[in-house]
Amino acid sequence: MPYHRTLFVFLLSIFFAAFVVWFLDQTSIYMLLTFYAFDDAFYYVEIARRLWEDGAFSFDGLTETNGFHPLWLFLQAPIFAIETDKITHLYIIKTLEVSLYYVAAVLFATARQRDVTAAFCLPILVYFLASPIHYGGMEQAVTVCAVFLCGTLVSHGFHEGGLARAVLLSIAVFAATLARLEYLAFSCAFCALLVVDAAIAKKWMAARQSLIIFGLFIGLTAGFATVWAFVFGHPLPVSGMTKSEFFSDPNNRNFFADLGELISIYRLSILLALGSVVLIAMDRIRAVGGALKEPFFLDYILFGTAAVALARPLYYAWSLDPQHAQAAWYFTDQAILISALAPYIVHRLSGIDKAAHHQGEGLSPASSSINVIALSAVAVLTGAYGYTLISGLQKVPRLDTYDLELGAYHAALGMNAIEHADDDPPVILSNDAGALGYFYDGAVVNIDGLVNSFDYFERRREGTGLEYLFAFEPRFYVNAETLDRNRSAQEIVDRWVSRNRVPQVGVNQASAAVASGLFPYSFNGAVFSYEIHQFLENASGSGDDLVSEDMFWSPFEIASADAYKVFLLGRFVRVSLLDCANVSRVVLQSEVFRHGKSVTKRESVQEREDPASGLGKRGSCEFGRYVPLAKADMVKIDLRVLDDDGSETRASYTRDLNL
Repeated sequence: MPYHRTLFVFLLSIFFAAFVVWFLDQTSIYMLLTFYAFDDAFYYVEIARRLWEDGAFSFDGLTETNGFHPLWLFLQAPIFAIETDKITHLYIIKTLEVSLYYVAAVLFATARQRDVTAAFCLPILVYFLASPIHYGGMEQAVTVCAVFLCGTLVSHGFHEGGLARAVLLSIAVFAATLARLEYLAFSCAFCALLVVDAAIAKKWMAARQSLIIFGLFIGLTAGFATVWAFVFGHPLPVSGMTKSEFFSDPNNRNFFADLGELISIYRLSILLALGSVVLIAMDRIRAVGGALKEPFFLDYILFGTAAVALARPLYYAWSLDPQHAQAAWYFTDQAILISALAPYIVHRLSGIDKAAHHQGEGLSPASSSINVIALSAVAVLTGAYGYTLISGLQKVPRLDTYDLELGAYHAALGMNAIEHADDDPPVILSNDAGALGYFYDGAVVNIDGLVNSFDYFERRREGTGLEYLFAFEPRFYVNAETLDRNRSAQEIVDRWVSRNRVPQVGVNQASAAVASGLFPYSFNGAVFSYEIHQFLENASGSGDDLVSEDMFWSPFEIASADAYKVFLLGRFVRVSLLDCANVSRVVLQSEVFRHGKSVTKRESVQEREDPASGLGKRGSCEFGRYVPLAKADMVKIDLRVLDDDGSETRASYTRDLNL
């Protein structure tokens, strides 16, 4: 490998090692769940865990599902051979995820090329690591890695000779499809461009090799679809079929109106894709006159990715309501197009022709000026992205009142703490089941159909989805969304399992709802009822004095006394005063620590003069304040309660956050 590429890989390795050390040191479980793990990512984690431990593709342990993209799941499964706790498994998976971006950058740096585009490997890596969106636990990282692998193999001539090379390249192209199934468009466009370029250059042996690669890929894809259909009853993932069937209204569809709305949603990806296609097409048109430059490996990456970006709005306009389409940042194609276009343009401007390409690995004197400009641009980009990485991740972004994943995590801990009447934890229903299903010790049945079986899909189409769910004898409905108090829980679940649209009920404090008794609900025959206290009474024999907080909050209760309770609620500290009639003032101080050092200290004061405080009124009252716990490992709470008679109650508590 030429010395300059060796240097780039060395710099990549140093940067990435420093990032991993920093990431593992700074990321508490709160930060992990807040910024680096989408709830849907836990569908992968839990299915991978059950696949390794039980040999079944199942999220709930009760039914099988294929609602996932296979490659990322297969990479996660062996991690569960390591005997450790669930949180440590998460950290290992996150390390694997960011490592895939490092591998992609190394592949870019080691691609066979003569100019300075290899220098872009560092800003590409920093670009992907600068935003937690790129490693939220989904399939983005493995998709980027598979795409760059395909391009790198082409740069080394795997498309030009040898059956073994053809097999390896076809497997890489197939891996891109397994990474994200809609990248079937990438794989087909990638192979098609190989054939076209070989035909334009009149390299008939290379054309035959490219056709062999295309044929092997089609064979692998057909074989996979056949096996998938045999195992699950259908070759397509149930998640995609569910979105097409239930996340849209077939009676209120307008293809062209929906397409226009989707083009607006994905406009940046579409513009990048169209620009890439135009640049690549211009080279091929000029090739008719014999002016074709040597095809560059980024040609194939950009062309294949552009095919995905352009096909998506067409597919969604046909199958999905635009309001249910994922945001553009969720998909990988936009990030790939952004990271590949700059080095592609630099390469095309460098003036390297086909003859020069075969003269060795040295730099062309004719392109020295553009090389200097490109290296300067790389330095600026790396510095800018590095600054973004360091400054952006040191701050805690302002989010909504609570984070879905943290709420599910706390709800799972609370449910695990219940003393069950029998040995098996009760079955739970949830429509945000990812993190809840992973951390809960029992079975969590997802009710939105994304990681359920095809039987459930068919029963929902027949209108008997709720009866199907009751067959599992669930005891609780738990959700990290606040239930609409104007509807019963029965009505909300009816909407989830019927053909109606997904209810928009708003993200809020899941753990607060657990503590206050808003949910979970127990089942009584075929309807929901508010019998949570009755269930706890039967399970523990505690009688009428049982308060749900005592059961559900034990894992994260900081303090409990005759007059008050103090709870840790995700990124909030919450105080519950049992009798507020004679209380005139409450002062709550919180101090957050990291590695024994104070990070921040805040104070919140509640006065009787404030009507919203509830002080001076009979009965209990509650209040809390935001505490930046995302990067903390310990919190200290100081509480002062002043009564009307001038007496004062003081209390101080500390809590280790490494649950």
